[in-house]
Amino acid sequence: MSERLEGSGAAAVGAHSKDAMQSGAMPGGRPQGIDPSAVGSKAAGTADDAASQVRDKAGQVAGQAKEMADDAAGQVREKAGQVAGQAKEMADDATDRVREVADQAWDRAGEYGAQAGQMARQAGESLSQAGSQAYRQGQQAGDYIGERVREEPLLALLGAGAVGFALGLLLGRR
Repeated sequence: MSERLEGSGAAAVGAHSKDAMQSGAMPGGRPQGIDPSAVGSKAAGTADDAASQVRDKAGQVAGQAKEMADDAAGQVREKAGQVAGQAKEMADDATDRVREVADQAWDRAGEYGAQAGQMARQAGESLSQAGSQAYRQGQQAGDYIGERVREEPLLALLGAGAVGFALGLLLGRR
């Protein structure tokens, strides 16, 4: 082994350790005055302390991770609440607008219905007046013709004959 390690710092350390063991400074390869069981228990204690520190650190990290997750969940809940609130406000606004438009349409339909009713009444009144006027004029015309026939019967007969002759010519040409 010393042949492979020649020329290096490791060779010097190896040679020194070998010389120390042969000279009796370390009988049996152990340092003098050190109890091997004490070294093992110290190492075990140090390992237990290290493990305890690792568990403590892991607990702290887990606690911090839980706090961060709780904070994130709280923020998500808060944001979801805000979005839900905004959506509700928008739905309420849309509902209000639809109600306003429906109310306006209902009012306009009522106005148009009232106007149509009024126009129908006016048309009925106008037709009634026109019918009454036509009846009166027809009655007046009948009265006038009856009076003329009584005053001049011969002229009425000639007029009736002329009208009959004209109708005969018109109907005969067909």
